[in-house]
Amino acid sequence: MREPLRSSGVPHGVDVEPRRWDLRDLERLTRENAGNDLDQDENRQFLLVYLREFADSDGVLPIDFDGLVRDTFGGLIGDR
Repeated sequence: MREPLRSSGVPHGVDVEPRRWDLRDLERLTRENAGNDLDQDENRQFLLVYLREFADSDGVLPIDFDGLVRDTFGGLIGDR
């Protein structure tokens, strides 16, 4: 039986507290899951390029981007 989504819309297993996301993890997850939806793949790739401008020197995004990351990569970040 599938676990229901939390009331916040965040997939079960993902902390609901805002967090900083590592672009390298998002890029890896995007590569590993590419091919199911070409439009979504292209959207994620474009966004990753754009987000590089805002990441720190370690490739980590400010907490302000948490919502955008969850909206765009939510299906890929299930257990993070």
